[in-house]
This record gives sequence, C-alpha cells and structure tokens, in this order.
Amino acid sequence: MGVCAICHRTDVRYSVEHVIPEALGGCYVRKQMVCVDCNSKLGARVDAALVNHDLSKMFRLVHGLGGKAKKPPNPFAGEYRLRSDPDRKMRIRIGPGGRLTPYFLTETGQKNLPDGRVGVTISVDRADEHKVEPIVRTIAKRLGGSAEEALGTMQKTVTSSEGGLTGELTLDLRNFKIGLLKIAYEFAVDRIPDYVESGDAKQIATILREARFDEVERYVIGNGFDRGVMAPLSNFLGYEGVKHYLVLSSGGEGVRCFVHLDGLFSIGATLSTRVFGSLFEIGVNDVESRRFKVWGIEDMPVSTSYRPLLSFETEREAKAFREAERAKDFAYDSGGGGWKLFARDGRYIGMDIEDVVKTLAPIRSEIASGGMREEFCLGEGIYLRVSGSGEIVRVLAVRAEHVWKKL
Repeated sequence: MGVCAICHRTDVRYSVEHVIPEALGGCYVRKQMVCVDCNSKLGARVDAALVNHDLSKMFRLVHGLGGKAKKPPNPFAGEYRLRSDPDRKMRIRIGPGGRLTPYFLTETGQKNLPDGRVGVTISVDRADEHKVEPIVRTIAKRLGGSAEEALGTMQKTVTSSEGGLTGELTLDLRNFKIGLLKIAYEFAVDRIPDYVESGDAKQIATILREARFDEVERYVIGNGFDRGVMAPLSNFLGYEGVKHYLVLSSGGEGVRCFVHLDGLFSIGATLSTRVFGSLFEIGVNDVESRRFKVWGIEDMPVSTSYRPLLSFETEREAKAFREAERAKDFAYDSGGGGWKLFARDGRYIGMDIEDVVKTLAPIRSEIASGGMREEFCLGEGIYLRVSGSGEIVRVLAVRAEHVWKKL
C-alpha cells in the first residue's frame, strides 16, 4: 500500500494490525496497513473503547479471551452489597474455568456494651477464615484486652449470598462505536484499491487518529445494539457458531460496511459517497477456529438446482408430461454432473447438464431473494431421458437456481 492508513505518512515502520481486536477473538491481521505509532494510539483509545466495554468484557470472559493480558477481564469489577443486608460489602471474583464467585470483603466494627466491655464484630469471607485469629489478636492488643479470652468467647454467624447482590453497572452507549468504525474503515482500506487516498478516507482516519468520539455518529448507521441493521443481509449470514461478520459494498450509494460482532454489537458505516467500482464482499471471522476469510459474491458457496424448459409437438403432449412429472418417483437419468444429455435417437452424447452449463454464457440472469437465477440455451437436438420409462423429451434451455448457503 505504501502509506499508513491512519496518518497517511509513507516514511513509517509498520506494525501488525488486528483489524478486529485480538481481545475479541479477531484473527484478521494486516502487516502493511498501520504504522507503529498509530497502532499504539489506536490500541490505547479506539480499540480500548470497544474491548473494555462491559458487554465486551462479558464476551471475553465467556470465551476465555484474555488479549495481551492473557487473562479475561472481570466484567463485574467493583463493589456490591448483599441484598438482604445492604451493610455487607462484596466483590465478584473470577474463579477457575471463568466461574464467578461472590467474595465478602473483610470488615471490622466495635461498640461499647452495657457492662463496660467492648463488643467487636469481624466479617470475613469463608476463604479468609484463617485471618480471623490474627485480626482478633491485633484488636485485643490495641484495646489492652486478652486475645485468648476474646477467642474463647467468640461466636460465629454464617451469612449466605444466595439472596442476591445489588450494585451499579455503567454502560457506555457512545464511545465504543469508534472501535466499530475503525474495523469498517480498515476493511475498506484493505479491500478497495485507492480508497485510502480519498477525501472521505482521510477524514475518517483523522477521527480515528485523534479519537474524536463525538464525530463518529456522522458515519454510523444504527445505535450499535440492534441487530436489525443487518436485516438486509439475512440471505447471506447464518449467525451459527461464534462469528464476527464484515460486509462491504461499493455501488450506487457509495461505500458502506456493516459490522456484526457476535452477541455484542451491530452497525452500518457510510465510508464514502463516492463509488469505487462494483463490489460486494463478506469477511467472516470464526472465533472458535481462529480463521478469517473473505467471500466475494462469485465464490460464495451455493446450492444449485436445475429446471428444464422443454419442447412438445402438441399441447396434449405437454399436459400429459406435466401430469407424469407429479409422480413421486419421477426423475431424469442422471450421472455425476446431473442429468445426462441424449441425442434424438436415445444415444447418450457423453455429457451431463453441468458439463454443458459450464461452457455456456447465460442468456438471462437476475438476482433473486437468497440467490441468483440464470438461463442457458442448449441449442438444437438435446434431449433428456425419463428414468424407468425411457421416454426422451426435447430440452431447449435450462434454468439454474443458485441459492447461497449462509456463511
């Protein structure tokens, strides 16, 4: 590319850039896109706003994604109160296997009793019971009392957290979007030649470089949480497994990119009002298999079925044949490439329908819901043979129905 996608300088040393942050399971990496300085700045402010969002932390905990820290973050860091006893302070710890465990904070208190003695309360988590004796001895020494007497008269009360906890969770509704805009922008830079040098690209790069959170909304479609923004792409995306999707298009409305991070966020981004040719590509980041692949419309997996356009001498023959087609066991003689093709005398010509279609240009094609339709003219003297009866029927053309398999 020869230029940093963020600062647009050419005299730079490049860094390894994760288009989708590694901490979110991203495995889409580019080595000649962003310079070392810009990569550091993006990580500290742009990526951080996304990967440290509370919902992202929960995603990372569930899927064991530690990122550079090698350990998933605690999405429930902070102080909580026991619902049945608001004076009891607690935290939530992450145990082995990512298990969330409530933890009572150590607290002490004292009050003067009617008989002149001092009553002391010590609250500890069960995991810290071994700390009780040292705490008692420290308090007794401070009060000038007998630690042995205090330990001998000590009473134990067990409190459970099963009643639930209360606390506050502050959810960012704005700043995380800059991280999604960065993903969309870098996907476009990688896939569209010359986009990086456009005026629109330079404006977005400045927003990212300077972390201008308040300017991101100019480019973003959707609030970030509503997957409905991805609805127009439902024919292509399967949402099976743990996958992040990037969908890039260039056409009549300019350049747009839709970003869906599994179970987290979904946005669209208008990256340019200028058209950079005709393009439709889908990037699939499989978090579980650690693979990223880009699919063009022409190489997406499809399921293809064929329907013949037949010719009959009379309407009566056509009607009789249509009746025969309704039988459950109706079929044409087929080979490895679909229907076998025959000459008028019933001789197999050595080709199947798929062999012929590959050599022909469609006379008609159209995009349909969930796929594409194409029509191919087979020329004169081509016949299909009905299995069982051996009847041959003339085929003039064939209609191919390509249904895209969801990614």
